Amino acid sequence: MVDRHMVDGKIVDGKMVDGENGGQRNGRREWIEWVAYDIHSGLDSVFWRLYDSMTADHDDPHGHEDVIAQGHAKNLTHCEDKYSQYPRGANCYCTPFHGCFHRHFQIKPEIKKHGGLREHKSYGTHEYDYFIMISVTSIANLTTVLTRKISIDISPPHSGVVHDGLQGNPEIDYQQGMDLNAYWDQFFDRESGVFFYQYIVNTSCADQTDFVPGGSNIIETYNTFGSHTVNGDGTYYFTVVAYNRALDPSEPVCSDGVTIDSSVPGVKEVVVTDSIITGGLVKDQDTLKIEWVAYDIHSGLDSVFWRLYDSMTADHDDPHGHEDVIAQGHAKETPEIDYQQGMDLNAYWDQFFDREWGIFYQYIVNTSCADQTDFVPGGSNIIETYNTFGSHTVNGDGTYYFTVVAYNRALDPSEPVCSDGVTIDSSVPGLRK
Repeated sequence: MVDRHMVDGKIVDGKMVDGENGGQRNGRREWIEWVAYDIHSGLDSVFWRLYDSMTADHDDPHGHEDVIAQGHAKNLTHCEDKYSQYPRGANCYCTPFHGCFHRHFQIKPEIKKHGGLREHKSYGTHEYDYFIMISVTSIANLTTVLTRKISIDISPPHSGVVHDGLQGNPEIDYQQGMDLNAYWDQFFDRESGVFFYQYIVNTSCADQTDFVPGGSNIIETYNTFGSHTVNGDGTYYFTVVAYNRALDPSEPVCSDGVTIDSSVPGVKEVVVTDSIITGGLVKDQDTLKIEWVAYDIHSGLDSVFWRLYDSMTADHDDPHGHEDVIAQGHAKETPEIDYQQGMDLNAYWDQFFDREWGIFYQYIVNTSCADQTDFVPGGSNIIETYNTFGSHTVNGDGTYYFTVVAYNRALDPSEPVCSDGVTIDSSVPGLRK
């Protein structure tokens, strides 16, 4: 018998030399292939004939040939050994009395003196139908004949459009995860239809020279969508080529790219307008300077004292140093406390950054610093802006804090950063005689 699901002939570039997975790729002549077998007595002869509708009586075919029946193996091991290097590998079966045979046949028709293609008929016409007839006869002299139509298609498929993202969803330009998806449409071939697609995912668009047979980075599919997992951030492109049933490729089509950005925006400093930063610890090569702010807004300070000691002198009996400091009760400077009169608060921020892409901001103004859980989608007290400054109106005295979060275009948030706070004091100073 002949397996009709295996025989699939086509003619490419006018040459009648194609088959199930054949065609003309890179100017190379391809093949016709089929499966034929008889499990009882084995095959005695295999014959093919190629003709068109004008020579249906077979008197003047384009080519014909007797093919070796692929038997003469003593046992299964001998058969698998003998045909192991054949296309698609050994595909053997054994009969009760006539040894073992190889099922899979593949021919590459060529012009020959006896058999094969005829020299003056080795080329066909675009969009014209031809037929291949395969006849197999068993050793028991039983014959099966299978005829299949073959069409010439020398035009490549028309190119389409490639979209980044999942099919049925809007196209995307940015994402956080490493799993990429793309889909494509509008590829078509009027003559033989689109057979399958190949695509390459890379940090740049591929061209026709990248789609070489056996390329390790080429993914082949019958679907109109594909996926790929990458290992790091960057901008990635899907390049897609469509093949028709004659295995002619379309022009490569590249997506406009999707950027993976998994980094979290950095932040270094937030400053409140008209406020004074509370002193801290500063150290350089030569000196150790300690600063602090001390005050009593009701009665003022009477004395200030410091002592420096380590864990071995925790009882303070043997400190590294100590001193009484002048309380600075008559200083004319304003004490180092953050005051601002009025109800309108302003703040600005800087040194937020993202290595890959721009950012926008959200901020909250409250009597305490906010944390990440306060920045929930749709929160009524969240203010969003692309500026690096913000303002807010409050309703009473107190100390208020600006908490700022930066977002990159992949919507990754930075850690919340809080200002040092600004105090609203609308009271009028008292005066005593």
